[in-house]
Amino acid sequence: MLLAAATLLAAPAALADDATRAVQEELRKRNLFYGDIDGRQTPALIAAIREYQQRKGFAVTGVQDEDTLRSMGISERPAQVANLPEGPVLRSDRGGPPGAVAAAATSDIPPPSQPAPVNAPAPTKDEMRAWLTKYLEACETQDVSDELAYYAEQVQYFHHGTVDKEHIRRELLAYVQQWLDRQFSIGNTINISKSGENTVVRCRIRFDLANAAGTRKANGYANNTFTLARRPDLSWEIIGQQEQRVRKAGGGGRKGRKSSGGRVLSPLDQTLKKFFNPPKKRRR
Repeated sequence: MLLAAATLLAAPAALADDATRAVQEELRKRNLFYGDIDGRQTPALIAAIREYQQRKGFAVTGVQDEDTLRSMGISERPAQVANLPEGPVLRSDRGGPPGAVAAAATSDIPPPSQPAPVNAPAPTKDEMRAWLTKYLEACETQDVSDELAYYAEQVQYFHHGTVDKEHIRRELLAYVQQWLDRQFSIGNTINISKSGENTVVRCRIRFDLANAAGTRKANGYANNTFTLARRPDLSWEIIGQQEQRVRKAGGGGRKGRKSSGGRVLSPLDQTLKKFFNPPKKRRR
């Protein structure tokens, strides 16, 4: 899973700062933060910000100031209404042990559980859409074994590096406990490419989540990347999985069109431009 395309549907007390969540994501990419992506200000996050600021030559304050946000590609603080509920939302939001992010960055995609069949047919987009639909249906059930059946014995799992199915089972159990009601749907575009003998599928997935009591809800989008291998029966298994939250377009900055010089025009500027530079009439 541009700024957060996720909508808060929780009580005001459960609000989390979306800028903080974005900072956590950026620091995780840089192997500085290993905690949950939850929008919370914690001592671990402050320490990571201070380390980042020191590396960049900024004033080391541990505060998300404008220079720090801008250097991470977060131009301004996103609007409060775009916040997610406090706590991890995506499965990839769950933190790992120190070093997990660095391990994932250097970890190779593991081999499939069984050798792939020779001369297996190339996948089509219709086949991949059907496979993704079935997979997401399995993700919605309360029995984690339904989803677990889609994974190989060894998987490069988000930022955790290469893990076994028991690790994934524990992660799924925790996620189901947090979000009992889960609904997923695939976007219109599916991109398929080859990586050696493996197939890489990229798509956007919408998520709608709620806890058991229905008091905490969240929805939004995530960009997902699946690395797949063929099984001997020509079905697919996941040997690598990544996802990234889609942020709301505009980066939380000013809305408006860009001028020819790249400057963002305010609504007033746009009105004045139309008044003083009316569109030319086409000659018949």
